[in-house]
Amino acid sequence: MSEWRATKARRVLAALLRCGWQVKRERGSHRVLARPGWADVVFAFHDREELGPRMLARIAKHTGLRPEDLQSLNQIQKTAQLHAAPVVGRRARRGLRPHVRPSRVSVGVSRICRRVGVNMPVGME
Repeated sequence: MSEWRATKARRVLAALLRCGWQVKRERGSHRVLARPGWADVVFAFHDREELGPRMLARIAKHTGLRPEDLQSLNQIQKTAQLHAAPVVGRRARRGLRPHVRPSRVSVGVSRICRRVGVNMPVGME
């Protein structure tokens, strides 16, 4: 059995960047990675693409990537998830109230009240 486990291309690229590789140029999903003392490597995978053990072994042969590099990334991601700030919506970041869509009944009642010239009933606002 291989020491490599299938993983997403995004995680492999993140591990390569942490190991000292840099994106030299990029066009679409093709990224040319460079590192001093190594030949340039073309990383031509979409971020969500699953890379199997055989492809990971080929990448490792050209880049010096080790299975431990991906495992340490797992531990970093788990730690980051524990300390992550809660996700806040765009309206909340701007200091606005969250958007609440009014029910169709209250919209209809408000139109009628405006047309007749009376105030909205309490509880229908």
